[in-house]
Amino acid sequence: MKAKFIRDMQAGDDTPDSWVTISESGARVCEAGLVFEHPDCFWHVLMGNAESADKECEDEVSRRRTKAQLETARQAMDELVEAESDGQSQDEDDDDDEGDSE
Repeated sequence: MKAKFIRDMQAGDDTPDSWVTISESGARVCEAGLVFEHPDCFWHVLMGNAESADKECEDEVSRRRTKAQLETARQAMDELVEAESDGQSQDEDDDDDEGDSE
């Protein structure tokens, strides 16, 4: 089963070296455009970080999600990546209501 990353992804310690590029900052990344093969690669598609690169992956993804659900996941991941690049943490509240009681 194959998928293709649509964005740069941080590489884990167990990521095969052949998938990894070292960024200018020294970080280990899997670059956008990398086509990779793995039995569970469909999860990256479901999470909005990749697209299917073969029929087997496409079939598994379509069995689990609709096209609308995949688009929603991709948009959510785009927003998360943008927020992280702006220095905002996942725990930060957009409206800064710290101290407000319910």
